[in-house]
Amino acid sequence: ILYNNEPLIIPDEENIKSDIDVLLTIFKNFDNFIGDIDNLKSTHFKLLNAMFCSPFHAPMRCIADSYKIVTMSMPLSLTIASSTASCGKTFMAKAIMRMMTGKSIDPFSGANGASIDDIRKYQTCVSGFSVVIDELKSFQHIGPHLKDSISCEKFGFKNMPMCVFTTNSISDLDETLRKRMISLKLTARFPSHEDETKARAK
Repeated sequence: ILYNNEPLIIPDEENIKSDIDVLLTIFKNFDNFIGDIDNLKSTHFKLLNAMFCSPFHAPMRCIADSYKIVTMSMPLSLTIASSTASCGKTFMAKAIMRMMTGKSIDPFSGANGASIDDIRKYQTCVSGFSVVIDELKSFQHIGPHLKDSISCEKFGFKNMPMCVFTTNSISDLDETLRKRMISLKLTARFPSHEDETKARAK
């Protein structure tokens, strides 16, 4: 697995134990949120699993395609949405990327829109693990790229990264996109009367 063409170091036992402690702390802190806490934890756990599995999706899709097996069960896109901010989407995605790479990697911004060329450019930065595109406003310009769900198999991109989109603006996906990506929704948020910056530092 590469980041900017540099091989990532495999974590040692102590780093793995530390990451487990961090995860347990994050999920314990979700108890301080308001709304459906069980759904919040469950959804973030699904995000965690999807991103941890994502390096294997592209090679498996290429192998499956060579045997004429349908590959939609191994999606290379994911959307995690909420109706408000402060639900932990970006924080969790960054924490997962940190655990996967050992690096602090900021998401790419989708706030001003994202084009197909933008997505392809982002995907060339990494090999294997996910690309996170934050605060996406619309799939209008990148929908055709996502609907072409066989580009990985078509060109033999065995290290094609999963695109993870966070959004507060897109409540529902159209049927075509819904069939081609993992779709997660959050219904709880950090209390507005609490100091979010202080909580992040814990």
